[in-house]
Amino acid sequence: MVQSGRQPTVLQQLCMLPFHYFSNLGLRRILLPTLIAAAFRNPLNRGILEQELSCSLLCTFLQDAMQVGSEASDSISGKSANTLDTELMVTSLTAGILRCQPCLIL
Repeated sequence: MVQSGRQPTVLQQLCMLPFHYFSNLGLRRILLPTLIAAAFRNPLNRGILEQELSCSLLCTFLQDAMQVGSEASDSISGKSANTLDTELMVTSLTAGILRCQPCLIL
């Protein structure tokens, strides 16, 4: 749905937001998960993201999220099963969304 309609589509418009949306931590925490959700298990949307954005941006965001989740889990109760679940989820998301060199997960 986000890739259909008049050009530029909603997905393309999200990708073309001003730099501030990608550099400001608060805005990035909203925008990047939205883009990831739009591309997850959707080859057409993933293709649009690959054309419009540097896929390393999304890879880095996912890897940072995995690191933060892992550190939070470790500090609360030591290494837990949740850490492994988080790592598997992020690896799966990254592999499912992106086909880019920086991820090297495929």
